[in-house]
Amino acid sequence: KGLLRGSWGKFEAEAFYRPFPHHDMVKLIRHILIMLLDIEKYATREGETIENVEVLGEGSYAKVFGLGPVAAKVISDTERVWVHRAAVANSLAADREGFGPAMFGYGRVQQKMGGHFAGTVIFMERLQVFEEELSETHADALLHEVRKISKHGFHNDLKMPNILRRQDGQPVVIDFDLMSQWSVKVAVSSSCIEHDFQEVLEHAGERCTCFFREYYDLFVLSLTLEHGFLYRKILDRLRELWGHLEEPVLKVLLTTLGPELSELPFE
Repeated sequence: KGLLRGSWGKFEAEAFYRPFPHHDMVKLIRHILIMLLDIEKYATREGETIENVEVLGEGSYAKVFGLGPVAAKVISDTERVWVHRAAVANSLAADREGFGPAMFGYGRVQQKMGGHFAGTVIFMERLQVFEEELSETHADALLHEVRKISKHGFHNDLKMPNILRRQDGQPVVIDFDLMSQWSVKVAVSSSCIEHDFQEVLEHAGERCTCFFREYYDLFVLSLTLEHGFLYRKILDRLRELWGHLEEPVLKVLLTTLGPELSELPFE
């Protein structure tokens, strides 16, 4: 409450799961929210020195800010309710299952003066971008991460901007907003196109289900890559997965869905 004199906005914590890696959590949250609400000039006028909050990225549903070791993912209330719920639930689930960025907690921000912004803020560990092509070791580690994710669902948005690294260089997959146990989803504006494969996959069994999820996510990732070491690694894995999937899943899908498959990346 009271980001500046006169109470320009308030932040209400919903839940926090681990300590911030920062000596002054309140100050860190405060400065990120000042940047979010675009009221830096008023804070400076009141004599406050604002730390360097960076805009790390912007996606279909959210904007991400960074300060020190913390990233803050912000989702406006202009987005649908399911976007907020999925972002929080899937981020927490990924953290608990040992993949994705560590999640510190989340809450709600409401602007009271100088604008009308309201939304959800998720605080998580800040990661770094890969500035060079992944090494063989890191490519293998990434494929291992994708296999871990496939045990729980489709990531549904696997691309290089959603693959970051920790300080030791280990790759971390981020952005689980569209993750789903049974459905392939494609973001379209504030909504998404989706197709549920539960009936086919449950019949094929857990092993084939995991292979199919992995195949789909890796295929989508391959479409965003140029020829290189990681691309070749992914193609090798896709060929291997095809051998496991052709009879129990892919031919079944071709028979049951037919022309509908032309809308999905399985060719």
